[in-house]
Amino acid sequence: MGRSSNPNTDEFKVFVACLNEHGGLDSGFHGDGVFDFNQVPKAAYSRLSGLVEDAAGNLLIIARVEGVEGESTSHLWKLTASGEPDLTFGQGKGFVDIRDVIKEELLLEHVALAKDRIFASGLRRGPQMFEPVVIALDLEGALWKRFATDGVLDVLKLIPNAQDHIIDGIASFTLPSGPERLLLPLYLMRNGDAYSVTTALTLDGKMDDAFGDHGQHWSDPWVINNGFSVDAISQRFSFYGELYSLDADISHPTVYRIDYSGKPAKEFNDGNVLVFDRPGGWYAGVEVASGLVGYGMFYTHSLAFRFTSDGKFDTTFVPPHGYGTFGAHLPEDGFYTSTGSIALDTPNQRLLLSGRDEEDRGSTVPCVIAVSLRAT
Repeated sequence: MGRSSNPNTDEFKVFVACLNEHGGLDSGFHGDGVFDFNQVPKAAYSRLSGLVEDAAGNLLIIARVEGVEGESTSHLWKLTASGEPDLTFGQGKGFVDIRDVIKEELLLEHVALAKDRIFASGLRRGPQMFEPVVIALDLEGALWKRFATDGVLDVLKLIPNAQDHIIDGIASFTLPSGPERLLLPLYLMRNGDAYSVTTALTLDGKMDDAFGDHGQHWSDPWVINNGFSVDAISQRFSFYGELYSLDADISHPTVYRIDYSGKPAKEFNDGNVLVFDRPGGWYAGVEVASGLVGYGMFYTHSLAFRFTSDGKFDTTFVPPHGYGTFGAHLPEDGFYTSTGSIALDTPNQRLLLSGRDEEDRGSTVPCVIAVSLRAT
């Protein structure tokens, strides 16, 4: 996903691109490898905020529409694997305007698929502030009203004795016993401290009390997650973030893992949060057979990392440290990551990171880089 602009022509693209294994545009996707939402005469889109792929290669994508007088909405698009609007979705349009679904102002942010249902999280305009919610749709884009209350879950009611709830994402996973669940990571404040809280939901919108401690896993105070991964190989969830110090006004990178039951994964750093001693934060990661790989931001530059399954730096990656710098250093021209954008190219043993190439003359070009995972 990306966006780009041409200051000479006022052209503004909001797009999803499909690349082949060599990094070139795949012409099998929409003819030229790029689907530009602003070339479709439906609305003026400002950005994309969520994407998920189904088993057939179809894409569900959240696109933001900036309206007049500050009013905004979200369109949920469905593209086929060949990069064309799926006209079986959204009453023949290929997209759903969320205002037509729940008759309220709602901005979607994240999307997931589970058991022939679509689940999306976002912010609904409330009487005093925006409120975090999760909605459920069927595969045609209609509200599935058997989820929560008439298809909408009020997240504030999940953990009522807290403030400033922010949904960090949504994903599905399958328990060893068979049922599917939704994973809902949150940021919130309680008694003056920040926490990262993870909940598991049944597909009808109820908290799964068997998960964690009465349906919830709480981080240590002031561990603030920036990203997470659902690790199907080990049946773990991994969380990438930072430990913020109020006194020093600085953060240090953190990783911790919990199992599918919501309990600390004891094999990874004895079940404790792993804190790196350089100021900064980890932002995203994925599981590989031997552990975790990912990246973080360190105020002026980016680092890629690789951990073993027990929580040690894997020193076969960028020896002898297990981590290394990539991209540009502020304020240099060059590559900078887009938060949370990461993919694992297993056949070619490389980590793909999307971002932008910034140049001194003011232009910004969307791009993707590959970080080799081969032992050196």
